[in-house]
Amino acid sequence: MSYCVNCGVELDKPEKKCPLCGVKVINPRQNKSSGIDKEYPENRDIHVPLIDKALWVKLLSIILATPAVICLILNLFYNGTVSWSLYAIGGIAVAWSLGVSPFLFKKPAAIKWIIIDVAAVLGYLKLIEYLAVNTWFLPVALPIVLGAALFTLVITVLIQRHVLKDLNIPCAIFLAIGLLLVGVEIVLDLHFTGTLRVEWSWIVLVSCMAMATTLAVLERQKKAKEKLRRRFHI
Repeated sequence: MSYCVNCGVELDKPEKKCPLCGVKVINPRQNKSSGIDKEYPENRDIHVPLIDKALWVKLLSIILATPAVICLILNLFYNGTVSWSLYAIGGIAVAWSLGVSPFLFKKPAAIKWIIIDVAAVLGYLKLIEYLAVNTWFLPVALPIVLGAALFTLVITVLIQRHVLKDLNIPCAIFLAIGLLLVGVEIVLDLHFTGTLRVEWSWIVLVSCMAMATTLAVLERQKKAKEKLRRRFHI
């Protein structure tokens, strides 16, 4: 089943022109030697990247390295040791990872970006735990960050495989946020109180589900309207 690219009328296979608007029907899989006028140019424009990736990585590295070095020098000058500057340097390192990871690969690689950024965040949180002499990384930070990373990876893969499209994308994001916050409350309760309670997160979950349901309904209506428009040539 095919449709006119101009008006959307449903076309029969043998038709060479649209019966409604007269636009020529072109099958891109048809052999070029069949006598049909060429609809596509022989020469294609060469895609030139708008951003020089190597230059961006160098500039961002220099820009972020400057405050890191300044914090380190000030810490050594006033305190005679490296202490609070490690917090600033770790935060700057995470910012560097977030800003540079999309430009480390020749082709888009969202999954690799996510893995690099998650590793940077976990490393920074582990550094904070080490400096604070506390034990909250494994029971609190690790499951929360990995949970957020898992939802992000799943949604990214579904988008790449075209399982999620249009309004279904924010619909999935709202559901992921609601479920993630329920998990966050459970992890915090188990760590700090030793009890399993869901008090405030269910309110967020219900709100997110309401938004997701609204978006899903709108997406279904959108498809229905598009189908009717093509069928009745509106």
